[in-house]
Order: sequence, then C-alpha cells, then structure tokens
Amino acid sequence: MQPFILALLWLATSAAPVAAGGLALARDLTADAAEAQRRETPLLVMFSRDDCPYCDVVRDGYLVPLVEDPAESERVLVRVINLGHQTPLVDFSGRPSSHAEFARAQGVDFVPTLRFFDAGGRMLVPDMVGLMLEDFYGSYLTAAIGQAQAKLANLAD
Repeated sequence: MQPFILALLWLATSAAPVAAGGLALARDLTADAAEAQRRETPLLVMFSRDDCPYCDVVRDGYLVPLVEDPAESERVLVRVINLGHQTPLVDFSGRPSSHAEFARAQGVDFVPTLRFFDAGGRMLVPDMVGLMLEDFYGSYLTAAIGQAQAKLANLAD
C-alpha cells in the first residue's frame, strides 16, 4: 500500500471518538485516569444525553472553551459519557462496559452532571448537577476544578 493510504487508514482508526462539540468521548477510563495522574490533574467526566439542551449549553459554553484554552486545559482532563448510548467503554477497574452501564453504576440519571475523579476512579468533590444559575456557572466550574485539584494535592501528601 502507498504511504499516503496507510497514513489515512492510521488516522481513521486511531483518532479518539469525539462527542458533539468536539469533546473527547470516554472510551478507556483506565487510560484516561493514568493520563490525568501523569498530568497531576483531575479527570472531569461530563454525563450527557443527545436530547439535552442544557448539556449543549454546558458543553459548548463552558467545557469546549476550557479545553481549547491552553492554560485552562492543563488544569483538568475532560471526557464525555452519553447516558443513552451503548458506546463501548473500559471502566476504571479495566472491565469492559458501556456508557449507559457506567452511568447506571455511578448512579447518574440527571444530566448534565459533571463529576471529578482521581486516578482510582474516586469522586473528588460533589457533582455539578444541572445548569444551575447560568450567570454563575463559569465561576462554579472554576471553583470545582480548584477544589478537585486541591483534593488531589492533599491525597498526594
């Protein structure tokens, strides 16, 4: 095969799945947790649904700008779980699962929910559930990221 075709095939098969809006879908939480640990950041998982307009606001208005800002994206690793999907997933213990099964196991049934995890899959801070007050959502998100980072730092001591 020609090198160009091989490169195209490699790109098509190696690209991380992407949720609407450009955020990476969770596919291997064990690997994501290891990456977050390497970077010394929390793993933020957004639990979402395709038919959730509030999820669109949180994703497009807050999380996409966060991951697109080089300084901010260093503070947290973001992944998306779609509650209504059977998308294959490896959970924190390395077991095969799906997005829907993982959300059920986590007890998440209201969206949007933002949950901050450490490398072991433990929650770091209380969930951010719903859109809350949109005028203050950015401040709430910034505070939650800071609290999750502080909790990680305390666990490392």
